[in-house]
Amino acid sequence: ESATSGASYWDINIPATDGALALIESGGNRAMTIQTDGDIGIGTATPLDKLHVNGYLRLDQGAGNGNAIRYVEGGVLKWALLYRPWANGNLTVLEETSNIHSMTFEGGTGNVGVKTEYPATDFHVAGDTQLDGNLHVNGAVTTSGATTHVLTIPAASFNPSFPSATEWVN
Repeated sequence: ESATSGASYWDINIPATDGALALIESGGNRAMTIQTDGDIGIGTATPLDKLHVNGYLRLDQGAGNGNAIRYVEGGVLKWALLYRPWANGNLTVLEETSNIHSMTFEGGTGNVGVKTEYPATDFHVAGDTQLDGNLHVNGAVTTSGATTHVLTIPAASFNPSFPSATEWVN
């Protein structure tokens, strides 16, 4: 314990109630707890995982440097959540085994890309897309490229509506 008259201080102790190692600020609140099972709590006296943060978590490598949260299985990098200021401030979910940019959120534009590092539109998918459900388009549908585009509509769903004779004339 280090204390001076009227000043803030910190206690490091092992409370008899739970046997955890605790860092306690002068107001009596636990700032950090290390439980006997190794779980660490910041801002909580009862961590529920190896690292339990009650509050905001800040990653800061300094200006121009990126940050990453990496997921490892058996010593092998599997996934990463990357912040990359040199790439338009993008936030990317990266499948590290194959180096696939599974999803990218582009800083400054709000564009979202699936399997593309630099989304060119609000929602940019690089590759095939499957939609299970309804597709509502409020705007133009455009195609590009040299391939033939075919739209298949099941007969049971095909319900065209044709203009009346008067609408044709006008």
